[in-house]
Amino acid sequence: MEGNIELVIKLAELFALIGGGGIFIFKMGRAVSKFEEVGKNQHEDISEIKSEMKAMTKIMTKQALIDERIAALSSRITLLDKSVDELRHGEGFIYPLGSKLTP
Repeated sequence: MEGNIELVIKLAELFALIGGGGIFIFKMGRAVSKFEEVGKNQHEDISEIKSEMKAMTKIMTKQALIDERIAALSSRITLLDKSVDELRHGEGFIYPLGSKLTP
């Protein structure tokens, strides 16, 4: 009778270990699948961010070119204003050939 009790106890311990291991493996499998899902979602999010960053880079490049063009036009307008002011004062005015200057 004592052998049967020990056998039952050993079998109960064995089933407890197998059951506990099975539950552990089941829970770890669910956790791994959740991590895989999170990883896929993050990969999609990162891909979207990369494409948005590429678009922003193009926009910023275009903006920088426009700023350079505006700066160049501004300096040209400043030079034209200076030329017009000088012409108003008679400096830099070109007289046609054969014309007479009257002081």
